[in-house]
Amino acid sequence: MTSSIFADAGHHTTDVERTYLLVPSDSPREAAAAMLRAPSAPDLCVRSPSDEARRAAETAFAGGYVRTIVEPLLARRRPDETEGDFMWRCADALRTLYAFDTRTALVVYDELPGSSAGVLELGEHDLLRIADELEQAAPSP
Repeated sequence: MTSSIFADAGHHTTDVERTYLLVPSDSPREAAAAMLRAPSAPDLCVRSPSDEARRAAETAFAGGYVRTIVEPLLARRRPDETEGDFMWRCADALRTLYAFDTRTALVVYDELPGSSAGVLELGEHDLLRIADELEQAAPSP
């Protein structure tokens, strides 16, 4: 079961570092395994709108309830999208993740620039650093 929520625009950080488990949508088993290794049970799932991402999230939570947000910014690169635009979109996606009120989030994406298959476990500072690096590396239009 899923529900939609809005980002907490007034998010205030605490002394507890938030964790983001980024899992490719074509790896439902890795999504389930990431849940077992998580520092705490994810209280949020953010996923791409693709069918693959939906199946990976469903596999990971094994039918259990978790707040779920379907985020189009996590979709794979479109054929008409430039590399630079894709990198900017992915940086926006990572910053959007940071805006959500969560302790541990499972994030199921279709494609991220420079990411090899596998689970990435990121703290909030790493998430923002990668967003900055994507923006800096994006080719100019």
